[in-house]
Amino acid sequence: MPKKNVNVTVSCSIIEKKLIQDSARKVNTSVSVYLRELGLKGAVRIKLKTLPKEVLQFTGTLYHIAAILSPIARKRNSAEDLNAIDRALINQEMRAIQQVVEEIKAYLK
Repeated sequence: MPKKNVNVTVSCSIIEKKLIQDSARKVNTSVSVYLRELGLKGAVRIKLKTLPKEVLQFTGTLYHIAAILSPIARKRNSAEDLNAIDRALINQEMRAIQQVVEEIKAYLK
């Protein structure tokens, strides 16, 4: 595909600009791609990329684990000793990470 290095200027009102930006955002693309598709093909046919539910759940799990481990790591980095609750949380999160790894392996089989 040839390099896209030529600009085309489009004049419109501020309201029209906002409407074009909103339309591009709705199909998850840039204004440039949106207008090029519309001009060349008469319609915007952009495939929306959606992630499987399992990937979104996995991402949520990783954020949860990171949120729990962050204050514990901060405590350790400041040379504070971990208390029993912190050690229990670390062990719990280690088991959660191991479970996620097993789920990933099962999913990929």
